[in-house]
Amino acid sequence: MIQQSMAAATLLSLALSLPSAALANDPDPDAQPAPWYEVELYIFAQADDNLMAEFWDERITAPPPPENALLLLQPDEDPNQSARFLPANPAAETSALAASAATIAPPQPAAPLSGDLASSAAVSAPRVVDTTLYQNDAYRRLGETQWQLPVTAQRWINRGYQPLFHAAWRQPVSERGQSLPIIVSSEVLASDGTPALSGVIELSISRYLHLDADLYYRIQTPPGWISMRPKGPDELEQPQTSSSAASLSSSEILAISPQTSEPTPSTLQLVMPEPGILTLRLQQSRRMRSGELHYIDHPMLGLIARVTPYELPQPEPEPLLPTPRETASDAATTQPARSAVAAEKDEKN
Repeated sequence: MIQQSMAAATLLSLALSLPSAALANDPDPDAQPAPWYEVELYIFAQADDNLMAEFWDERITAPPPPENALLLLQPDEDPNQSARFLPANPAAETSALAASAATIAPPQPAAPLSGDLASSAAVSAPRVVDTTLYQNDAYRRLGETQWQLPVTAQRWINRGYQPLFHAAWRQPVSERGQSLPIIVSSEVLASDGTPALSGVIELSISRYLHLDADLYYRIQTPPGWISMRPKGPDELEQPQTSSSAASLSSSEILAISPQTSEPTPSTLQLVMPEPGILTLRLQQSRRMRSGELHYIDHPMLGLIARVTPYELPQPEPEPLLPTPRETASDAATTQPARSAVAAEKDEKN
């Protein structure tokens, strides 16, 4: 008897726990949707004089964008029809690829790309994306008449700056760790025909708004360009274990001028390449307040951003249709009136 009572109590406790467990796994109906913001971003190149005043690593190349990075839509672009997008549905993607293969001749074998050329090719290649992310015109570029930043391209050019990227769009902003990066690519080209600016920016929110930028700027090095950087492991002649040069701080390294005739520490590499393309990286994170102008500085780049709250337009309410009961009631009230009119006509006749 005692065992039966204990078994019944166990079953009862399990039964009572099932609804709560199911509710815990279901989405919270009271969860607030991600807030929307309007974003405007302006990126420009600084004067080339700064290139000679800094030390740069000529080995840097721009990586391809992350697989989950989003492209900004053009104002009139349909992501379901654009050649820049492939459907996220594998079956639809397979049929789309098969259709394109049937109409396009197979390409000739080519040498594999590497470095910045591979990154540029990855940006221009069609991307597999869930097009529902673009609902409500999310991530769609706004027209120039809707730009709000107080910048004019020609004025900046007259001051010695090179405008690289200017765009405004609207998007939902998720919590940090759940937001999606957005691809940035300039129409200004480097001397080899690839975008001079590439990379991603990411907007997220925790207690404050956060803007993360990871950008690559490709510039033509002038004749006579000289730089210095720490040697890589494969460039060290001998392991530097006890040498004082091995313990140089970054500030001490930067204090050594490549123009000096003093001996170069054994852990430093003097760089005097032929004129070519140098890739510079800007990687910064900035905490922001909405509605304020924010500036991210770099020796060769500048970034101005403003993020303001945006309210999605509410759909117009649909007209209410009369219920069957209301229709019957209207018929009952109008029937006597019609009968009275008919009676008056009979009396006149």
